[in-house]
Amino acid sequence: GQQPAREARRPGVATGSVSGIVVTDDPEGKPLRRARVFLNGTEVEIARTTISDDAGRFTFAELPSGRYTIGAAKEGYVTTNFGAGRPGGAGSPVVLRDGGARGDITLRLLRGAVITGTLLDPDGQPIPGVSMRALRYGYTVNGERRLTAVTTTMAGHITDDRGAYRIYGLPPGDYTIAAPAIP
Repeated sequence: GQQPAREARRPGVATGSVSGIVVTDDPEGKPLRRARVFLNGTEVEIARTTISDDAGRFTFAELPSGRYTIGAAKEGYVTTNFGAGRPGGAGSPVVLRDGGARGDITLRLLRGAVITGTLLDPDGQPIPGVSMRALRYGYTVNGERRLTAVTTTMAGHITDDRGAYRIYGLPPGDYTIAAPAIP
């Protein structure tokens, strides 16, 4: 009889996995269903996305060894990266060895803040159809302090027929609200 060939494990072979749970950032830490969870390789070209199940759980299988960034997003919540010290922070990479499994990943999503208002012209009449932006101060690579737009899942950022807008999913902080120049 012929013996089956023994498969040697080679570096970079997709044998690892990463799994965890997405929860709210409140004291109860309730599971968040249908959150979009993303995984990106920092040393290998891998970008995957999955959706958390009804219990907030997610799994990425068949991963080669390497370093990965993992994060989650859900409408109405602040996008969060694993190991981040503050909302919107860069986070920490997850190191995965050949055949390794990390099952301890917890992603805590903070409920986003909301800013609402009404855009009126100088005569007090509503201005519909204007794309409003939330801006906050940040620092450039050169150390220059500059107002930059905050990206969120802001479906309500365009003014309606009453001039009303609603920007949501914002991380905590101070904001300036801006509209483009209107003729």
